[in-house]
Amino acid sequence: MAIVFQTLISFAALIVTLGVLVTIHEFGHYWVARRCKVKVLKFSIGFGRAIKSWRGKDGVEFVIAPIPLGGYVKMLGQEDTKLVQVDDVPAEEEQLSFASKSPLKRALIAVAGPAANFLLAIGVFWILNLAYGKSGIAPVISNVVDESPAFLAQLQKDDEILAVDGTETLTWQQVNMKMLSRLGETGEIRLTISRRGIDENLNIALPINEWMANNIEPDPLSELGIVSVEIPPIIGGVLEGGAADIGGLRAGDIVLSVNG
Repeated sequence: MAIVFQTLISFAALIVTLGVLVTIHEFGHYWVARRCKVKVLKFSIGFGRAIKSWRGKDGVEFVIAPIPLGGYVKMLGQEDTKLVQVDDVPAEEEQLSFASKSPLKRALIAVAGPAANFLLAIGVFWILNLAYGKSGIAPVISNVVDESPAFLAQLQKDDEILAVDGTETLTWQQVNMKMLSRLGETGEIRLTISRRGIDENLNIALPINEWMANNIEPDPLSELGIVSVEIPPIIGGVLEGGAADIGGLRAGDIVLSVNG
């Protein structure tokens, strides 16, 4: 029953998505045609016998059909893909005919549909970015290496790095990128920290001197002694017949130490 319900939900979502895409696509043709002063006769969404149709104040017939796999905008001077001769259009409406327009305007009308879908994609991604922000792991310190610069600066486990040198950092990637921009410099890296149990943010300065100037593969967090994410050393699986299997290791074992 759950599978059937999920299938129906997926099918409904597909229909709605196709309907939106088709509507935006055809509206692109319609909008540009009107801007180019072409008379639009019909704006149809879907194929098949019309479920609902009505005529707008400007005389355009709007149609909604049951099969949302396409649609079309019918313009004066255009029949499907074949252009009607200008002579076949009433003389008083010749200037409103698609066929009477310049090649540039006809091309603009033709590409307006795909362009509308492209703009829709940009708009959707922009809204999603606003709604959900940047994806990534929040820069909450998992641990601090003893006697490291971070340790001496009194950074602590569970501190969250809110900003580096005054620039807001929402993810570890942003923290890394901001720190990498200080390669080879001498001075201080200033961190804005949120600490549990303290209402006000803390400002911590980490001294640097020609920082990682000679490192081939610079790792700012390791250099400072900051552990971003600690993954527990739990064995996920053991290959049968391998050294680990022969040695007695099993999936789920926790490694507490290596060579003492």
